[in-house]
Amino acid sequence: MTTTAGFDEALTAWSGFALALFAAAALVGTAISIHHARQEARRARTYEYMRRLFATDFMPLVTRTRVFLQSGAEDRSKPTRDGKKGAVDRARARFEKMKPSERAEIILVLNFFEEMSGTYQAGLLDREIAANMLAPFAIQLWREAEWFIQDRRRETRQLVGSRTAMRTLDRWEALVNELSDRG
Repeated sequence: MTTTAGFDEALTAWSGFALALFAAAALVGTAISIHHARQEARRARTYEYMRRLFATDFMPLVTRTRVFLQSGAEDRSKPTRDGKKGAVDRARARFEKMKPSERAEIILVLNFFEEMSGTYQAGLLDREIAANMLAPFAIQLWREAEWFIQDRRRETRQLVGSRTAMRTLDRWEALVNELSDRG
């Protein structure tokens, strides 16, 4: 009887060890699966932003926005002569005269880049794909839009205060700074 009892104890010990090994393997497999699922979700989200940016109904809005923003960015460094309005003043006046739907289109494009930038910074996009496919657009458009964003921040500061003004499109600005620092 002692032989059977010893065998049962040894079997119990080995089965506990085997069970622990299987549980550890399952845990590692689950961790790997979760990692791959998150990676796939980041990739899919990145491709979704690319699809939205290059959509046939959105890209014309981006183009019109860029044309408008470039009009305010041109000749910024040149002083105005004889009291003539500078490029920013002319663009600001043109923005105020636009139909509400045209102004909304410009804001929609800028908000797209703010949303995408926040998603990138939260680690929810595939950084490599986003850096290669989305970041160049974000950086270029930021350079063209910076005068307009600063103008909007000044207006927001007057209306609701500086804290809210500084948060206006701040994720996009932070992304551009981060990517520009990488060089």
